[in-house]
Amino acid sequence: MNIIPGAKQQNYTPPAASRGIEYRRLVIENPLDTSINRNSASSNITRVLPLNNIINTICCNQIIEYGSTANPQPLTSAILNGSIYFQWQYSYDNVFWVDYFENSHSNNYSVIRNSRGSNPSYFRLMTLDYSTNLYNLSNVVRIIYNERPHKIRNIKDQNYETNNMIDKSILIYPNPSSSIINIKGIDNISLIKIKIIDLSGKTITSKKVNPSDKDLIQIDISSLPVGIYSLELENEISKFTKKIIKN
Repeated sequence: MNIIPGAKQQNYTPPAASRGIEYRRLVIENPLDTSINRNSASSNITRVLPLNNIINTICCNQIIEYGSTANPQPLTSAILNGSIYFQWQYSYDNVFWVDYFENSHSNNYSVIRNSRGSNPSYFRLMTLDYSTNLYNLSNVVRIIYNERPHKIRNIKDQNYETNNMIDKSILIYPNPSSSIINIKGIDNISLIKIKIIDLSGKTITSKKVNPSDKDLIQIDISSLPVGIYSLELENEISKFTKKIIKN
């Protein structure tokens, strides 16, 4: 690696890249020590991709309903002029991205249905213009696979008799949400306890439902970090669990 002239401060804003991928790291050492055996510390290495300003929009967000055996509709993008390399990428959290390796080097991509329940999958297209060595990242699209409607067995009275229990579908919306999650379809909400559990299994929220909520329960998740959680509804005889997403 080469030393960047003038880049001697803790924080550094590099100039716009004008060539292929560049790699950068930070080295810390005593500027007064010029010996060959001087001590120094090196950071991790970051990758810099020079991007162009071409608008490359891919289409489209999709929701695959329960019971459908079809694959999602192909993802499409505008055909770019010039000598272009295409690389489709996917992510399960819209943070960490992985390259597809098979059939993923054209401007369109046929998505194969996955088995991740209702957890969304995210897709984007990265292109490289060989004539300029500039990269381009598209917008992100999301595909959701709706689960089969869940049911919870609810207690109609305090006697807990079998013939006093019924099934009824639970509706949870919107999901994903940035603030309020609504829950409808529970017969006797006064007997329900609600938990929100993170991916490590830690209970973030635990409370009993207020009977005044009647048939609509509202949960405020605005203070939660962005991520995937389990929403758990439980009474004395059954439990209902649903994945929710805070965005």
